[in-house]
Amino acid sequence: MKKKELKKLLRLVDHHDHKKADFSGFRNPEKARAAYDELLAYRRTSSDEEPDFSPFFTDAVMGKIARFAQSPGFEEYLSRLFSRVVSYGLTAVVVMLLTLYVLHGQDGFSALFGNDPASDINFISLLFYEF
Repeated sequence: MKKKELKKLLRLVDHHDHKKADFSGFRNPEKARAAYDELLAYRRTSSDEEPDFSPFFTDAVMGKIARFAQSPGFEEYLSRLFSRVVSYGLTAVVVMLLTLYVLHGQDGFSALFGNDPASDINFISLLFYEF
């Protein structure tokens, strides 16, 4: 399909009346019709016109979240969850710094990110290339 025909086909897809699309001006009307149908299918799947979930799915999910948020002890649960995430993150940072120190004798965040002018070690790239 030539560039002019493709532009014409895209203009046809942009029109709202898809049943009256005329393909007589194309060299191969059957091929143009197939491409047109394919483009329409792509547009339908990527647009918001058709719902992706069953009806009332969003309402049901948001209702469950709202009920869970209003239950007693929700703030305590979030507090424990946050504490757990923070403790795991700090543990990971400490383990990374210890690994850097044990493997290369370097310490500090500048060595960790490769900003130390006295060192040519970049721990982040070291993770990608050696492990």
